[in-house]
Amino acid sequence: MQPWFGKLAAALALLVATAFDVQYEVPATTEPDARPAAEASAGDGQQREWLYPAYQFENGEKRWGYVDDNGSFVIAPQFERASAFGADGLAIVQVGGRDALVDATGSVVYQSTGFGLSAVSDGLYVEYTDGAIQLIDRSGKVTATVDGDWVETQWTGDRALFSRDGLYGYLRTDGSVAVAPTFAYAASFEDGKAAVKLAEGHWAVIDTAGNRLLELDVDRLQPGGDGMLLYHDRNSGLWGYRSLTGDVSIPPRFNYAMPFNDGLAVVAIGEDYLSTRYGVIDRSGNWVIEPQFGYIAYLGDDYRGEGLFTVARPTADGVPPVFAPCALFNAQGDQLTDFQYYDVVVTPEGVSASDETSTHFLDATGRHIEVNGIGTMRRVGNLIAAEIDGALSYLTPDGQVVWQPATSWTLPGGVQVTSRKYRNGRDVLVYYPELNGLPAAGVQEQINRRLEELFLRDDLVTQQPADVRETVEIRFAVQRVGDVMVVERSAYVFPLGAAHGMPYEDYYHIDLKTGAEYRLSDLFKPGAPYAQRLRDIVRQQIAANPDGGVYEPDPEVKPDQPFAAGADALQIYWAPYEIAPYAAGFPTFTIPYADLQPLIDTEGAFWKALQGM
Repeated sequence: MQPWFGKLAAALALLVATAFDVQYEVPATTEPDARPAAEASAGDGQQREWLYPAYQFENGEKRWGYVDDNGSFVIAPQFERASAFGADGLAIVQVGGRDALVDATGSVVYQSTGFGLSAVSDGLYVEYTDGAIQLIDRSGKVTATVDGDWVETQWTGDRALFSRDGLYGYLRTDGSVAVAPTFAYAASFEDGKAAVKLAEGHWAVIDTAGNRLLELDVDRLQPGGDGMLLYHDRNSGLWGYRSLTGDVSIPPRFNYAMPFNDGLAVVAIGEDYLSTRYGVIDRSGNWVIEPQFGYIAYLGDDYRGEGLFTVARPTADGVPPVFAPCALFNAQGDQLTDFQYYDVVVTPEGVSASDETSTHFLDATGRHIEVNGIGTMRRVGNLIAAEIDGALSYLTPDGQVVWQPATSWTLPGGVQVTSRKYRNGRDVLVYYPELNGLPAAGVQEQINRRLEELFLRDDLVTQQPADVRETVEIRFAVQRVGDVMVVERSAYVFPLGAAHGMPYEDYYHIDLKTGAEYRLSDLFKPGAPYAQRLRDIVRQQIAANPDGGVYEPDPEVKPDQPFAAGADALQIYWAPYEIAPYAAGFPTFTIPYADLQPLIDTEGAFWKALQGM
């Protein structure tokens, strides 16, 4: 065990030592298609078995199924996505681009006809259809159809916040309206009370029947935890706390404030972003952790029911403190560790943390698992679910691998693709392909050198770790079309502190027989006006779909326009913001080869390679 993690173990051994009698709820992960395992129901009075989402590659695409405690597939890989099983014995998967509910045998209980299927409580699900919200029970029966635009996924008792035409109200679990949607804004119920916005600068607290218990003239009102209200004062522009009777408990003096948990709340003071300092207060407003830190987050309760916090120092190098290494503090304000941890996650059954190169997990018995790579680990069922470097795997409690995805698969024609990983510090992660099994060894070597160049010679990848000011993740997908290998290079760059990252997408077309790399112009006859023809077709498709989200009615198609060649059609696309909003992603237009035949060079090397000639 490394010395620093030994210190963590000593500090936190008691944190989880008495936690086995605490009900464990699996938190959501960052990737919805790779959530941890969940319990599959086997019926009342029978022993429950655990099933874990897992995948394998088929023709370069992930196909999800479920494995057991031994890592063997019980439900064969067949879904585009798969989530955890709930306590009701159902899981949400994606089949044919549509969500579905399946049972522990993999049988479809309900096939969605709308979109956005999600679990909202044990045995109750919601999905969206055109202008309506449907409630679905565990048998797959639609129990109610609600006129609404949105409903929250974390229901509080038998009440759920929903919206209709931009106004908020509350539903019951049977789909009936408990409180009519008349509020400009509203929060979820907490202990039978909720904050709602009546008008600009005028808020109220209501009960579950919609009766107004309190009205206040404030800029904003929201649940403050522990029977408190968190409010934004219109005069000072600062946050403070009130009691449920409206009395001021802690005057407004914070430019950032979070709800109380177990008598403690994270707050911040400062004149601007650079001078803001975080601390922790008690219910009297006294400092438990002095406001001298760049960032603080509440992690959860220790074995005594007291709070544990992750704390980062202020930074002077332009990196937001939330990305800096942190230390752990307890509810008394004592510093338990040095400032050297990232990705700290606390659950009743263990603590996960990462350093510069590895991820560690400490369970309730003090057992320590160390895995090379950056991510998190959680105890789920009888196994440890590890999300390391963006890849899912399952381990035994003593760290033995039970299941991990295969890193190699075979394309049609027998060419083997192996996924290679490269990491440059904590913030740069690259997965790139390597080929094996080509008849011509020289061509294979040429292609692999080119793939390394495409994926590993980028300036974002080669920069020094100390100079990195963004997280960079690059992945790939590979398809074979005739004798052409179509390689998709997908990158996501997230500048530290930005509101969102920026995706990048490039396709490369490489001849598996010769190693030649083809451009868009290689598909057409010399001098053919293909760019104009493509532009005309795209313009027609945009006009035929005015609600498609593209704001440029006649986008220019360049001679080197980004494209992906398929078996029967060409796809051309634009980057986010070029011709459509960011939310539209990469606007893509499919153009059958039949619409381009007069211009295609059918005797050219690119076309013949696509046909496998």
